[in-house]
Formats: sequence, structure tokens, C-alpha cells
Amino acid sequence: MPTPAQDQARVVRVPGVPPNVVMWVDHEHADGVLRLNADLIDTPTAQQLEAALKEGSCTAAELIQALVARGG
Repeated sequence: MPTPAQDQARVVRVPGVPPNVVMWVDHEHADGVLRLNADLIDTPTAQQLEAALKEGSCTAAELIQALVARGG
């Protein structure tokens, strides 16, 4: 059975973000949600990222680090 944290959205697509911002974690909200630039990341990709986060195969920080390592 999923925990309450697993039931919560872990990924949110945000429109109107500058094109040089792909994904980020808003530390002011401290909600652990990975925010994605909706103009750059489509819904199926966002769903795949959310599934990976919910199953615990990676963290938001690891996803961001992987994106930076491959050059955005």
C-alpha cells in the first residue's frame, strides 16, 4: 500500500518558464516536488519521471544531476 508521500504528486509541469530552465525543486515550498518546464518536457515524459520518483528508483536531485551531466 502506498504511503501518503507516494500518493502525492512528485512532478508538476509549469508553463511560462524561461527556456534555459528545464527542471528544479522549489526549496521555498519545501514540498519535494520536481517542477518541470512544460514547454520543454511533455506529459508522457513527466509521467515517466513521476513513476521513477514514486517507485524510489531515483531522487529529484539525481534526475537534475543526470540532466546537467548530459548537458541539458
